[in-house]
Amino acid sequence: MALLPEEIIKAELATGSLIQLLPKKSKSITLTIDVGYKKRRTHSFLHEEFLNFVTSKNNLWM
Repeated sequence: MALLPEEIIKAELATGSLIQLLPKKSKSITLTIDVGYKKRRTHSFLHEEFLNFVTSKNNLWM
């Protein structure tokens, strides 16, 4: 059992490989994430994209 954003599992729901157990109007969940990393002048592309993803306000999973 998992709480997943519907946007990323549409195909699985459509084929029946996943089924919805909780009602669509379930209670929302608040999640706090602390990210620690070494301060450097430059970071890799993946590092920067990960930080942008977890700090953006339009995440599907948030």
